[in-house]
Amino acid sequence: MLIVSPQILKSIAVAIWYSGSIVLAFKSASLLNEAFSIKPLKVWIITALISGILLGIVKWKYIFSKSAEKKIKRIENLKRATIWQVFETKFYIFLTAMIFLGSKLSEIASGNHTLLIAVSIIDISISTALFLSGIKFFKN
Repeated sequence: MLIVSPQILKSIAVAIWYSGSIVLAFKSASLLNEAFSIKPLKVWIITALISGILLGIVKWKYIFSKSAEKKIKRIENLKRATIWQVFETKFYIFLTAMIFLGSKLSEIASGNHTLLIAVSIIDISISTALFLSGIKFFKN
């Protein structure tokens, strides 16, 4: 097995963290674009963006920053870490479930302006929280 340093594991973790943030940002842009094509009112787009960012800041402060800290501490405490230990198994299961759920929510929302706005707010909030909490990986 390939033994790696905690710093390499943290670099991989933050790359995954930010990849999620970027994917969700693009996904929410697509959802907002579809919502705008149904009802071309900029007020809904602006409201979704502001709401998503504000909700994301709350999620960052109370959930994601603590999660990032726990993951960083766990990585730093690993002895002879392998690349597969970047996250715990339960995280991969949770991530898979969230990707599946997000995909299904987007599928259900398709064609429905209100649901498209709601799902985009959820995605923007998670993207914002991931982005802000990812900063912790650089501070350590």
